[in-house]
This record gives sequence, structure tokens and C-alpha cells, in this order.
Amino acid sequence: MADVLTLKVGTDHSLPLAIPGAYTTATVTAGSTVYWNDNSTVDANNNRGSITLGSSQQFIVPVWLKSAGLSSVSVTAQRASASPLALVATTGPDAFQLQNATPSILSWTAPSDGLLHRAAIYACKSVTANETGGAISVYINNASWATVLFPGGQQTTFRIASGSATAAIAVPSGATLNVVQSSALTAGFSYLVCEIWAS
Repeated sequence: MADVLTLKVGTDHSLPLAIPGAYTTATVTAGSTVYWNDNSTVDANNNRGSITLGSSQQFIVPVWLKSAGLSSVSVTAQRASASPLALVATTGPDAFQLQNATPSILSWTAPSDGLLHRAAIYACKSVTANETGGAISVYINNASWATVLFPGGQQTTFRIASGSATAAIAVPSGATLNVVQSSALTAGFSYLVCEIWAS
């Protein structure tokens, strides 16, 4: 990461900050608290966050800055990675047989490098005897924020995963992406073939 510039941020107007195709880190090196927002209306009462003296905040989208007093902000940038996705976790060709339990099926932890990572989930579920239960969900770090990949209670079917749970998933640095059986399979028979691809 290399220094790009030092900004003087004041109270009289908001200052835009954007470097296309890069993660931008703003560090308050002198002065007072700097507020940021995703539009030019930014102050102590209208903001999405703040950066205190000596602290940093990373952005990948354009933001506007305004200070509670005259402040110096050091701006550094790192080009966003264009690395392709690679296979990081798989059930393998033998698949995962759903259980009368709620086990973890696959997981992947993003590197703790301060960057945002990308992941995609490819999956299909085969139900060969009508299910009671048997839902499959996806979440990052907190199970209470899970998104359903496949609902439970399916009749005999073959389904390919689609929707927000399989789209490009943004995974924060050091966070863990989990694929779990979120409801026990108390009747029926089904199995899951699943892969996590990530960068």
C-alpha cells in the first residue's frame, strides 16, 4: 500500500474521496473527528460513520468527508484484486447425506488481510424420498443472519441452487462463510453436492 495524498478536511464543505478500482484507506493524522457519508450531505448528524484522530477506515465506494474541525487525512490505496475464484471447499462427488441433526457441511475463512473477498456457492440437492425438515442455509459468522439455500420439506425432486445465496458473496477479511444443514431431516432421504469458490 502506498501513500497517494494528504487531504485537508474542514467544516465548510464536504470533500469527495474516490480512487476507481482501488480500496482506499483514510487515516486521520491531525485535527479532530472526520465524518463520512455516501453522499455530499455529511456532518456530525448526517453520516454513515466517523474516523477519530489516529484511526483509519477502508472504502471501496466513493465517500464524502467533512471534519468537526480542520483535520489532515492521509489517503492510501491498494488496487482491488482481480484474482479469479478458486475451489476452497467441496462435498466431493460422493455428496453430503442429510442427517437427523443440524451439522456444518462446508466452511471457508477469508484471509485476515484487511481486504474484501469474493465467494460463490454452487450446489444441487437431490431428494429421493419426501422430506420432513432438511433445510440448507448459508451465513457469514452469525447463524441468525442465515439465508436459505434450499428449503426443507421438499417432495421427491432435484434442485439447483439459485438466488442471493449463490450470487457473488462479499466476505470481509477474516470472516467465515458457512454452509449448514439448518433443520434436521426427520423423515425422507436427500443429499447435497456443494462447492465454495472464493478469492
